[in-house]
Amino acid sequence: CAGLLVACGDDAKESGDPTGKIPAPPAAQETTPLWASVPETISPGWGAFFSKKGQGRETPMPAPDDIEGWKAVQAANDEAKEAAADEKAAAFGVTYKESEIAGIPVVEVTPSELASTDKIAVYTHGGAYVLNSAKAVIESARVVAAETGLRVSAVDYSLAPHSKGQKTPVEVRRVVMARARQGFTPGGSGLYGGSAG
Repeated sequence: CAGLLVACGDDAKESGDPTGKIPAPPAAQETTPLWASVPETISPGWGAFFSKKGQGRETPMPAPDDIEGWKAVQAANDEAKEAAADEKAAAFGVTYKESEIAGIPVVEVTPSELASTDKIAVYTHGGAYVLNSAKAVIESARVVAAETGLRVSAVDYSLAPHSKGQKTPVEVRRVVMARARQGFTPGGSGLYGGSAG
């Protein structure tokens, strides 16, 4: 089986190669950011959307212990995305309001026609636990609310590096438990998340 990689601890070699040497990968070519390469099979409108969404991803992030640097990055990220929250909600016929449940900030997303008053969904957003407010990434909550007719509580959990250890899961649990005390039982509730959520 010439060309088969055999790995045994530090003795990785390509089988059939008596020297055990693996050729170096080809030199990196000049790269184009992924967001700049939109396939032609995507409509121009969606192409522009994906291109815009990906821009800035190559921007360096602060050091893990640079709390003020992270606060600045998070604020700029949220400001840019939250500006479109009203438009995004209106496009799906849902409304939202920012509130607190058990002392934890949430964004309550309500469909135009509520299918149930005793069922609810709790959403934990993505962002690698370092980016996005619940309002900044309202997309998933609006889709679920519009498609299911359920109210969605999007948890605006604390972000790292300000949040340490188990703080985020504890915050989510507090929201879920508070909702249970309000009559939204596990059988009538859903918990879902996006990416890191």
